Amino acid sequence: AGAYVNFYPVYGKMAWLDNKVAHFDVYAQLGAGQVTLKSGPTSTYSAGAGLGIWVNPKISTRFEVKYQNYTAQYYTGPLALDLTVASMQVGWLL
Repeated sequence: AGAYVNFYPVYGKMAWLDNKVAHFDVYAQLGAGQVTLKSGPTSTYSAGAGLGIWVNPKISTRFEVKYQNYTAQYYTGPLALDLTVASMQVGWLL
């Protein structure tokens, strides 16, 4: 479980193939929560940034990079894990 705060400091429009207009936004994200591991629950923190583009009223894309940190308990002791994930999503509005 976790909570996230998103901040959209930049949004606007851009010309797309000389005859279409695409809307876009740039965003930042901060989060905190708890993950349940085999060794028990632990706190997690995350930060991310992304770009969303609406190609037309029905299709959108999102490019995002997200960093997450938490500590896992192993037999040899605690180990801090730093994860970074880059993703691209495509959405279709029905």
